[in-house]
Amino acid sequence: MAHAVPIDPAPPWSTALAHPTPDLPPRADVVVVGASAAGLAAASLLAPEARVVVLDADSATGDGVDRRGPAQALGTVVEHPWRLEKSLGPQAAKALWALGVEGLRRLDAHLPDVPHPGLLWAATEADREPAELLRSAETLARLGVHHATLDPEEVARRTGTVGLHDALWFGDAWAVDRAALRRDLSDVGCPIVSGAQASVLDETGDGVTLTLADGRRIEAEVVILAAGYDSRRLHPYLHDTLVPVREVAIQRPGPPGPITALRAGFGWMTMARDRKGAVTISGCRWASPHLEQGETDPHHAHPDVLKRLLAAGDRFFPALGPPTAQWGWIEAHGCDNLPLVGPLPSSRRILLCTGFGADGLGLGFGCGHAVAEGLMTGSAPQVPACLDPARFLP
Repeated sequence: MAHAVPIDPAPPWSTALAHPTPDLPPRADVVVVGASAAGLAAASLLAPEARVVVLDADSATGDGVDRRGPAQALGTVVEHPWRLEKSLGPQAAKALWALGVEGLRRLDAHLPDVPHPGLLWAATEADREPAELLRSAETLARLGVHHATLDPEEVARRTGTVGLHDALWFGDAWAVDRAALRRDLSDVGCPIVSGAQASVLDETGDGVTLTLADGRRIEAEVVILAAGYDSRRLHPYLHDTLVPVREVAIQRPGPPGPITALRAGFGWMTMARDRKGAVTISGCRWASPHLEQGETDPHHAHPDVLKRLLAAGDRFFPALGPPTAQWGWIEAHGCDNLPLVGPLPSSRRILLCTGFGADGLGLGFGCGHAVAEGLMTGSAPQVPACLDPARFLP
């Protein structure tokens, strides 16, 4: 296998927020492990009703996977809708989409004045992919999702790209400004302790104790694990049910053009152009023989993945300059490509809200709110059974 290439793991906007991190209190009602979109969504709903503390392993709050990744708020998991419907069934697929759309609505309340031009899912080749998009459009019509099909000329006009084929436009999806995301999601009404990596979780009859890597401890009535890959170290059940996956992004300067948010190549690649003309391309894990699964080092990238990302920029966006930034991150996928949402099997004090990959800004935000509502009311009927962590039990 080819040797991995060193890259800078810090994206260009990675800077510490102005407010200082609070001290770790000795006790809380609820501890949320992970300042992901899902974790912060749960914390924002619980904070007015309980003593909540969020633990963020990153030294700068807001530099996690949700802000390193594509920054695209999508109302479901990244899979062609028709395949999702076929594998889960119409009822579960519709419930999953509804949960993600509700997450988008709640996320929108945290990000005022953000335009919502939608997101395009475009074909990079003219043979198989347009047929996939057509079948997905038929599925979206059955699910009642706002969408439209676009021909290549309309795709080029809306995105400023060249060489893409037919596309499917989603109304319930949009690009997110990372600076606004980091700023506004960090204001959830409870302490967010940065540089706090949980390393040991001990459950007793009357609570849960979390020990941090630096030896500090905090006790809680309930713990919500929303830290993605970092959640794996805290419970054996997650060792096999959460899969680490490495993703890489390249940013290149380009001429001004329409703000662009799109997925392409069966959804395996994301491309975005910002207000200044900079183009960020990520994905192309398929260029790696193992799809980058099992990788836990964000400081390196597979050379074939970088090569494909560079080639995609040259092909679809004319007049791009050389890369100004290359960064990576490790995200967690459920082993069946669905997140884990709900109580940990055999425990009522440990709740899971993880496994969203880099696409937790819609579905993850909705699931975070659902977990918090379930904790407060004893029920979260909006979460479909296909996300129940107990689905992996024999």
